[in-house]
Amino acid sequence: MKKDLTNIHNNFFLHLLSNKQNAIDFLRISIPEDVFNQIDFDYLDFDKQSHVLPNLKSSIKDLVIKTKLKNKKELDFYLLVEHKSSVDNSRPKDIFIQIFKYIFNITFEDYKKNKELRVVIPLVFYHGQKEWKIPTNFKDIFDVDNSIKQNLIDFNYILFNTKDNTKINKEIINNIHLYSGLIALKTIFEEEYKSLLEIIRLFYYFDKFKTLEELETIIYYISLVKNIDKDKFENITKELFEELQEEDSPMVTFLDSIKIEGKIEKQQQTLIRLLSKKFGSITEYEKEFIEQCSDAEKLDNALDEILFAETKFNVLDCLK
Repeated sequence: MKKDLTNIHNNFFLHLLSNKQNAIDFLRISIPEDVFNQIDFDYLDFDKQSHVLPNLKSSIKDLVIKTKLKNKKELDFYLLVEHKSSVDNSRPKDIFIQIFKYIFNITFEDYKKNKELRVVIPLVFYHGQKEWKIPTNFKDIFDVDNSIKQNLIDFNYILFNTKDNTKINKEIINNIHLYSGLIALKTIFEEEYKSLLEIIRLFYYFDKFKTLEELETIIYYISLVKNIDKDKFENITKELFEELQEEDSPMVTFLDSIKIEGKIEKQQQTLIRLLSKKFGSITEYEKEFIEQCSDAEKLDNALDEILFAETKFNVLDCLK
């Protein structure tokens, strides 16, 4: 069960940041301003190539953003974004080894090809329940005297911790999709549903019906983690109905238009929609093939695959 939830968190995070504008706005609030100002986002893309060892591919699902620097266009600039929904503070070496393996592999790849080494900045996005106590510098995991520490090989990562990051509420409010997605991740382990109501209000008052599919994706993520079915969703949103002056208010129409389906049906429809968006229209046969799959794990695997898949057949193979 824990593994399934981890995949759900990770899939939603990857979906949220695989939108280029969302990625830019997220970097605006997560990396130092002087670094952000040097990046040329006209070159922004996502690295679909895996640079991890084959036996690690199932456990490492990072988002790798590649771009250029304004004053050095010949140099490839990478941001490795590692998503974490939980932390084991007793094993600080795990996150550093994971980051180190990626940077080593990509650097050694350039070295073998006699290419200029790519610049890689690692960033950890954390939204778990426990306090994050792992140091951001590699040398600080060693319990030795400072005179020894200063001679150790060192590297660091940038930590974006949703629990103590106030920028979510200030700098990206104009990007309703990213703002709402980050709020969902930040509050996903809370028992109350206030954030769900806040997100629906935001989409209604500021976005109207423009990106209803994105709102449905956020609600789908929350409903999977919190086990919210259609009846429970209606009970939660009663508070919104009480705000209405008339029963035929546009808010009623808006809430009625939100589709809350069973997990399997929602997975199927999400997969069909994302395949169509990425690869163009899909055939009726392919649509029926997806709808005939009732294996939640296979559908999850297909949704995992879609972000970096080169063809739709790579995704459909996950359902066999």
